[in-house]
Amino acid sequence: MDAEDIGSIGGSVTLADFCPYIQEFTWKSQGTSRGTRCEDFDNQPTDENNYALEDYGIGSMCFEQAGPWQQRSCSMLKQWQRYGGGCYSSICEDGTLKILLGNATLTCQTSGQMIEVALVKDEWLHEGSIVCPPCNKFCDDCSN
Repeated sequence: MDAEDIGSIGGSVTLADFCPYIQEFTWKSQGTSRGTRCEDFDNQPTDENNYALEDYGIGSMCFEQAGPWQQRSCSMLKQWQRYGGGCYSSICEDGTLKILLGNATLTCQTSGQMIEVALVKDEWLHEGSIVCPPCNKFCDDCSN
């Protein structure tokens, strides 16, 4: 890597020495406030805008989404371009990490595994994908 390229690696924040990091933020609109903290229930989107079936609240954590999500009904298709990370509850059970999504439990077998999601909620089919993180970042027992 050339010396002139080093300034663009990892971001543009000099204080962080150009290392990538997660920055928490909050935005306000028309008297409401939402932020990026998964554990804050006030950040829960309305059912109408919860295209990726996210779940905010105590115990929720951020998981990578592998691509855009979409919703289908009998007469309409909504394709969402905002994706990247989503907040979901999870449990560690039987030596594996399990992500709770709506009424489904997604079992992570390996780090980097992409799980395709197709779940119906309120007459909408929600389709997308979630990437499994390394189990040991969430669970003490990863024996399976």
